[in-house]
Amino acid sequence: MNKATKIIAIALVLAGLALAVFALILGHRPAPPVPPAGSPALAAQHAVVVAAQALAPGVPITAAALKLTPMTNPPAGSYASAADVIGQVPVVAVAAGAPIMPSTLAHGLATQLADGERAVAVPVNALSAVGNRIKPGDYVDVFFSLRLGQNPAVAQSRLLASRVRVLAYGAATLDNRNGGAKKGATAAPASTAVLAVPVNSVNRLTLAAQNGKLTLALRAPNDNEVSDPTLFPRPATVLMARSNLDQAQHEALQNPDNRAYAGLALGQLAGRDDASHPAPAVHVNGEVRRERTVQVIRGARQQAEPY
Repeated sequence: MNKATKIIAIALVLAGLALAVFALILGHRPAPPVPPAGSPALAAQHAVVVAAQALAPGVPITAAALKLTPMTNPPAGSYASAADVIGQVPVVAVAAGAPIMPSTLAHGLATQLADGERAVAVPVNALSAVGNRIKPGDYVDVFFSLRLGQNPAVAQSRLLASRVRVLAYGAATLDNRNGGAKKGATAAPASTAVLAVPVNSVNRLTLAAQNGKLTLALRAPNDNEVSDPTLFPRPATVLMARSNLDQAQHEALQNPDNRAYAGLALGQLAGRDDASHPAPAVHVNGEVRRERTVQVIRGARQQAEPY
């Protein structure tokens, strides 16, 4: 073996020894710690819709009032898209930074009402409601019949409200039109219908339901013809307006909410001769008082006579 071969052999032996020592050192070095499963650095992040500012109850949510915040453990039921929340209405105050939850938003029939509408329940049965064939989402005309005293000559029937939307009928609602009844099961007969009516029509509807009989007439969904109350005298209200109102306040008297607040008497609903002409107002010591009257019946006519 020549000198060069010996040198190479010795170098290989030394390299092998060095590798063996290095492997021995690595084998005795402790393993690096494994990060815990819930480590923030490795845990998945999920976008959650939160309030960018304090949200007041009853005020529709705008896009500017929302933001997306990444969370490791988002609350169950929280929203991941702002589009699912925009336009909805909180029923409770929501603090800035708090996640928007379904429980904080309005649900049910209240969300089906348009501005100025109120949901009112009226009694129904098979005879008064098309044999119980009315469904939520249908449109009906509301008729009422009224008997004044024992004289059949003064009984009346007329259209009370045109094209009224049905929100619920019995247990059935717009969100659940079969009322939760099992397939093949016979549903219990409905005893109430919930209607969406303008606020200034609630007085007429409640008076008619409590003092007469209502009939719901089903109409075609594409039939948009309605009655025109402006063609007839407007019934006087129960409450008189103050005498010192300015022009703006006089105009405000025509607001539907103010008309509803002023009230409606049964005689006015019945369209009696004296209904649209209240008794003259008498000023006594600066106060406005109505002259006392008594109802006088002459055959089929009723009239208020002062005394």
